[in-house]
Amino acid sequence: MAQASWNGAIVAETKTFVTVEGNIYFPPEALKKDYFKDSDHTSVCGWKGSCNYYNLNVVANERFAVFVNQSSSSSPETWFLNIFNQVEGKLNTNCAFVYKNPKPAAIKIKDHVAFWKGVKVEQVDPDTITKWGDNENKIKTPVQGKPQTKK
Repeated sequence: MAQASWNGAIVAETKTFVTVEGNIYFPPEALKKDYFKDSDHTSVCGWKGSCNYYNLNVVANERFAVFVNQSSSSSPETWFLNIFNQVEGKLNTNCAFVYKNPKPAAIKIKDHVAFWKGVKVEQVDPDTITKWGDNENKIKTPVQGKPQTKK
């Protein structure tokens, strides 16, 4: 399994991918499309062909609380809890690239997306992922066959 993440969000995730020149290329259905915006930037690779780019826009939503002092001359000080949502958008320009019409030598990465410019891409073993809310937090060990008995 491969994952790409940026600004705390997983922007692409797949069990099937293509690796070329050390880059993991994600199939189009692996992308979380809400994060991707077309870019006008293009480049050309000698053996892969014309390359298009995407910008990533990931919004981090953080909740925080503030105690506010509401005092007036006619009443004692009153403190109340005010909960705010802070939304912070982060834009990473031209950090995802795709070959929509590659040359024949690169046909296997057609429409697949790879990343750079700070986007974290890694291969992940799905058996090691721990999700919040799991009722059982067991350590998984490989099955090694039947225990041996002495005769």
